[in-house]
Amino acid sequence: MAINLIPQRAFSNDDMATDTFTATAGQTVFTLSRSATLNGILVHVNDVIQQPTADYTLSTVTLTFNSGLTVGDDVRVRIMTERPLGSAGGASGATTLGALNDVSSASPSSGQVLKWSGTQWAPAADATGGGGGGGGIALSDLSIGSEGTPSGNGLIAYNNSTGVFSYTPAT
Repeated sequence: MAINLIPQRAFSNDDMATDTFTATAGQTVFTLSRSATLNGILVHVNDVIQQPTADYTLSTVTLTFNSGLTVGDDVRVRIMTERPLGSAGGASGATTLGALNDVSSASPSSGQVLKWSGTQWAPAADATGGGGGGGGIALSDLSIGSEGTPSGNGLIAYNNSTGVFSYTPAT
C-alpha cells in the first residue's frame, strides 16, 4: 500500500461524511453508509492515504481492498457529499429554477430577486426597489440629536432605536 502520511485531522468534516471501520484479520470488503464514486472518496488506513485502483476498488457502497488488512487497522473513508457547501446542485442541464435543488419554483414578480429564506432560495422584494440601485435609506430617515457635553476629541454617535445621530464637538 502507498505511503502518503497526512494526519486525518487535516481534513474538515464540514463538506464530507466519514465512515470509520476497524478491520478484522485479512478483511478486504467494507460497506459504506452511502453510495459514492471512486473519485469521490478519500480512503485512509492507519492515517495512510490509499490510492484508488492501486489499493482499492469501489462499487456503489462496497469498498474492496486489493489485499487483506491487519486486525485492528483503522479504516476511514471520507465521502464527499453530493452537494458540498456552496453548490446549487440539481438535475444536470436544468433549464428552470424549479429544477435546481433548494430553489423555489414560485414565479417572481417584477422587482423581486432570489433571497435565501433559511431553507431555500425564493423570490422576495429587492431592497433597492426596482433594480438599478437607489432605495434603501432616505435622507428623511436620518436626524440629528441635541449636542452633548464637549470633551476630548469629540464624538458622533448613532442610536439604533431612534435613528438619531448625536454629535459632541471636540474641546
